[in-house]
Amino acid sequence: MIRLGVGLGAIAAVRQGLGGREPDLVAAAHACKLGGADHVVVRVTAAKAPVTERDVASLVDTAALPVWMSFEPDPALVAWALAAKPAGVVLAPAPRTPGGLDFGTRGPAIERALGELRAAGIATVVVVEADEQALVAATGVGAERVELATGRFVGAAGEDARVAAFRAIARAAATAGALMLRVQAGGALDLRDAARVATLPEVEAIVVGRAIVARAVFEGLARATEAFGVRVGAVAPEATEEAS
Repeated sequence: MIRLGVGLGAIAAVRQGLGGREPDLVAAAHACKLGGADHVVVRVTAAKAPVTERDVASLVDTAALPVWMSFEPDPALVAWALAAKPAGVVLAPAPRTPGGLDFGTRGPAIERALGELRAAGIATVVVVEADEQALVAATGVGAERVELATGRFVGAAGEDARVAAFRAIARAAATAGALMLRVQAGGALDLRDAARVATLPEVEAIVVGRAIVARAVFEGLARATEAFGVRVGAVAPEATEEAS
């Protein structure tokens, strides 16, 4: 069964906008667990805001769900992860930067980060564009897992462009499988797009953040997580029926 990761960044941003301590990220992780999520993801930056060291420590300590940290391949952030000991790390481009990592300029930094995290026993995923060149570059720096960036698919203008972007993701997933890379996908996916990407046989996990939080405004976080889980195949429909 495919796995569902829930990004908590939008919840942290809401908390920052409101001020104070709410909504609480630990409570959010528990709600995601109730909805059938397999892990949560927190995006961290050198500024340690809106997600703080205390947030990460609390999430890891409570163990409601495995916690993955997402950040650029920066030595200070790698050191933070080594101290925090999350279940995994996603090496990603800078916030609000579309697509995958730039292996041309950041290849050595990515390779160092992968080596340090692997030595500490922390599973690591690198975010890549859905193309063969990026996948070959990922294997060149020692990556064993990749996250295919789905932003071009989500943001495609018109159905023809969407079809072309989805075919690129499908080809990239197949290429990744041939390169013996484990594959997940994420990047602004809504319910329809997440369900479509989840049909690709090589994709082991789907990561969704903002779309689940947006739906949760009306339904609650556990129910919103559950709805995505059922659509992508991470939660059995009968589990939903039993819960209701």
